[in-house]
Order: sequence, then structure tokens, then C-alpha cells
Amino acid sequence: MLALMTAWPVAGAAHTSSPPLAVPQTQDLDASRPAAESPRTIAEELVLDAMGEHRLVLLGELHGTHETPALVAALLSRLGARDETLVLALEIARQEQSAVDDFLASNGDAVARSRLLAGSHWQAIHDGRDSASMLALIEHVRRLRQGGRTVQVVLFDDLDAFSVRGRRDALMAEHLRATVAANPQARVLVLTGNIHAMVRSSKSQMVSADDKPVQLPGTAGDYLADLNPWSLRIDGAEGSMWVCFGARDCGVRPVRGGGPQPRPTLTLLGNDEPWDARLLLPQFTASPPAITSAPASD
Repeated sequence: MLALMTAWPVAGAAHTSSPPLAVPQTQDLDASRPAAESPRTIAEELVLDAMGEHRLVLLGELHGTHETPALVAALLSRLGARDETLVLALEIARQEQSAVDDFLASNGDAVARSRLLAGSHWQAIHDGRDSASMLALIEHVRRLRQGGRTVQVVLFDDLDAFSVRGRRDALMAEHLRATVAANPQARVLVLTGNIHAMVRSSKSQMVSADDKPVQLPGTAGDYLADLNPWSLRIDGAEGSMWVCFGARDCGVRPVRGGGPQPRPTLTLLGNDEPWDARLLLPQFTASPPAITSAPASD
């Protein structure tokens, strides 16, 4: 849930009262496939080339954007077209696994979506991990499976870990390690906050919402180092994202990424950096909570 934001406060979790349940129209990410040489196509190629044959890939995001889940959906489509066996691991509480499994096995209609969105992940924690684009990503996996691709969704966070200080990342890593072991032929793509995706200690200045230094515990990436994960930090040059500052101050915020750039760029980082590479996208667009989206008409 934590995310590293250069010169920004660290995003926290939001536990807010639940608004009325809306059943959003899930997006067909394949229907909006970009033309050749579009920013997303360029980003896909950069990431696929840089990750190589790594079996465990940690995709470190800033929660609450449209672009990162859409990129992950595109990567799943591209890897699935190679007939790879895939696992998408999401930073959602494992207590929601059966609801996600039921949705993936459904026809994806409004009733199925409403059942999925009734879970506490979508109702109570509006920190960007419950965005409309995250719902669209899960729907994308459902459609890939419907089309014959071998891909599953595994949830690796744990509600109980929040009550044990410093243990959350260790437990996340345990769940991910078990997932890798249980799927020996699969490529495992892990979409998580960019702090959790760090595979080495950060030399960056970390501050809280009130500008106090933050001492980080071991990250999930640290605990998985023996599995040789490949770690990517994903940032946006400009735009907006849905982010939380503190427990309840959540909403659309501007991206402070250094200004406009025309194309995605991927930089390979050295061994003294927390990630193996950094992808800078030209634009982030805020993706609000899925339950606030307009009701579907199907």
C-alpha cells in the first residue's frame, strides 16, 4: 500500500465509511488497443525486453492510476499470446480470494460485479488499489481466461498483517513465495506499491505526510531476493492520480514527475538502487474507487 513518491509524502491507507454500492461498467482493455508506436505500445516493448526471462516480476506502482493497470493488462495479453502460463499477483487481501475466483469463473455481468464489489477491499479501503482500473484489470483476466489463456489471479496481502507492526511485507513475501512454488511453470507478475517492490535498501529520502523521516522495514522484494526477482518502478511524468495522504485524506492529486515528455522511457538501474529499472510514462490519469463509477447498463 505504501508508495515511494519523489519529494512527496508517503501514501497511507484510507479506511472510510462506505458509499452506496454502484456497479461500474468494466472496461474492455482489448477494445482500446493502441496503434503501433503509441505510448502504451512503446512501454510494453520496453518492459518486455527489459524483464527478459525473469520468472518473478515485481511491478512497483503508484496506486490510483489508469495507466499502470492498463499496462499490466497489455503485458498479460502479450505474454498470453506466447502461450505462457501466467499468474497475476495483486496487493489485495487474501480474504477476498474466493470472491475474485467466483468473478473470474462468472460471465462478468452486473450481478457478478456487484458480488465482487461487496467485499471489504472495495468498500472500505479507498487508497487506489480498489480503483476502477484495478477492477478493469481483473475483468481483463476474466476475458483472457474465457479466450483460452492460462492465467490466474492470486491475492497476496493479508488483513491480519496490519495489526503486526513490521510483519506485513514479510507475510506478503511468504504468500508470493508459496505462489511461485505452487506454479513452477508460470511467469508471476506482481502488481504492488513501489516500496513493496524494492529489492534493495532505498537510499532515497522517505518522508511522511508531515515531512518526518520514515524508517522502512524490510520490503517484500527484500525477502524474495533469493528468487532473483526483477523489479520495476513505474512513474508518470505529469497528470493526476488517486492518492491518500494520511488515513482519510484521499482524492485526485497532481503528479509531480518533472514535466512533459513525449515517449515512455525505461532506465536500467545499478545495484545501489532499490529497483532494477524505472519506467517513466508520459501521463498518469487518476482512477477513482470502482464503487463510485457509474452503474452498468448490461
